Amino acid sequence: MEKYQTLNVFLTTFLGNDADAYGESYSEIVDTAIDMVTGLKSDLQADAAEFARDFSDNDAATKCLNKLTNGDIGDMSFLRPSPLEFVTWLSVYLKQ
Repeated sequence: MEKYQTLNVFLTTFLGNDADAYGESYSEIVDTAIDMVTGLKSDLQADAAEFARDFSDNDAATKCLNKLTNGDIGDMSFLRPSPLEFVTWLSVYLKQ
């Protein structure tokens, strides 16, 4: 899957098993990620915005995220409040 590659890298790197090493909340983890990786903010925002536009159904969004991450960090339904709402929040958060 070629779409959403930056989103994939973010999810598998920063929200995987070692997520607590990057922060205690989603906003802390995102802030750490963009501080560590040059250019991540704009690329991740673009991917998250595109993903949020492409999916309006949480089940389809979850299936896509599971396929995108190859199950490397488990079932993406762990994202709260839901995977689609998380990616939508991420897009908005990165615009700030």
